[in-house]
Amino acid sequence: MVCALLELTGKNGYGDKNYPPDKVLKESLMKYSQRRLSREEKLTRLQCDHGLDINKIEKRLHIPILIKVASEDVKQAVVDEVDKDTMQNNGPNFVRTTLALKNVHIPRATIRKIMHNVADSGFDRRFSGRKVPKIPRKPQEAIGPFHQNGCDGHEKFARLALKMGNASISVYGYKDKWSDNILKLYAIPDCRSIGAIGHLWLDFVSEIGGKFMFPDSECIIELVKGIPITLTMDKGSEVGWQYTLQCVLREMHAPHIDPRTYPPAVQMKSVHHTTIEGFWKWLLEKKGLNIKDHILRGKTEHIFSDIASFHIDLFHWIFPPLVQEALDEFGFWWNEHCVRRQPEKIMPSGHIPADALEHPELYNGLNCFIKVPMESVGPQEKYSRWVSVEFEEEARSAYQAIGSPKITLDNSWTVFAHMSDAIETRRQSTV
Repeated sequence: MVCALLELTGKNGYGDKNYPPDKVLKESLMKYSQRRLSREEKLTRLQCDHGLDINKIEKRLHIPILIKVASEDVKQAVVDEVDKDTMQNNGPNFVRTTLALKNVHIPRATIRKIMHNVADSGFDRRFSGRKVPKIPRKPQEAIGPFHQNGCDGHEKFARLALKMGNASISVYGYKDKWSDNILKLYAIPDCRSIGAIGHLWLDFVSEIGGKFMFPDSECIIELVKGIPITLTMDKGSEVGWQYTLQCVLREMHAPHIDPRTYPPAVQMKSVHHTTIEGFWKWLLEKKGLNIKDHILRGKTEHIFSDIASFHIDLFHWIFPPLVQEALDEFGFWWNEHCVRRQPEKIMPSGHIPADALEHPELYNGLNCFIKVPMESVGPQEKYSRWVSVEFEEEARSAYQAIGSPKITLDNSWTVFAHMSDAIETRRQSTV
């Protein structure tokens, strides 16, 4: 009698069986299958997700199970995934997970065996301890100064490096490939701005130059301004205007030079742009780390606060001229130091960069400087203003109020603190 009642009520010694609908249950079991859970893990999650304590149900709902024998269809599924990976970056684990998400479950050992048969070289490529192939080295070539000038930006004093709010000083430089001469280093607000770099290039054209000998000149030596035959740069978005301006000026003032043989501008990956990319190491080592250490003192000694309403502007009023002065000093040192001798080098070695730039004929070089009249450049717009006109006046008044001391990197934060107090006092008095 008791047994009959148990059968009628659907209860036994294991309690109620409140199964969810097959659709819901199948979705959960498919999810567990895609995640390649063990049988025990599936049972645990069924208990957590649905309050079920069940065992054999996957077969009834046609849930995929692990395929232990590599059939032709299984092999083809693995091969198809391998063929999609042309760079051979994905290993057996990636392929196993990808196939599992498609409800194709294959053991990792089986996948690994198939991959060894069809793409064995990929395992060597993915080996974590492998030696990455070095970029092939080849001699640099140029026929003389201003044949190729390289340009690039440097952000070791910029916002992300300093982490002082919006306080930021970027560096942009131009370097001659043949002579190894630093033509100019600029401290600018932003070396990622396409407009700023475009205007900076025009500033460079109107500023760079020197005393050179020209066969068509009435003078033996002539002071000129101009551009190189080719300007090389990386592939950053900030070089767009600069690239175009160089091409236009080259076409205007050197139309006889074949652009297919000597292109006016060339973009390349940074790892190949060694004309100037390799130079930043020397700037950072000789000057940059010291400059950065001086700048960061303001943060570590709690003199500077990016929350203060005017501290960013005051920083930009004091420090860019100091950084520019340090850049000029380093550029002068670099151009006057002796480059190490390299007997196998095609271009000059064991020379003074400034001397090679001024006297290329003594180093078997050809002066490639292209003269550009200043009327072709036109009036320059000041695109690198650090602070507003209003703050410029306010800062000058505060500077005069503290006695107009000479500002150096050593006393920069002392002057900053005194000027900050003067500006704060003046602003409070006008409230």
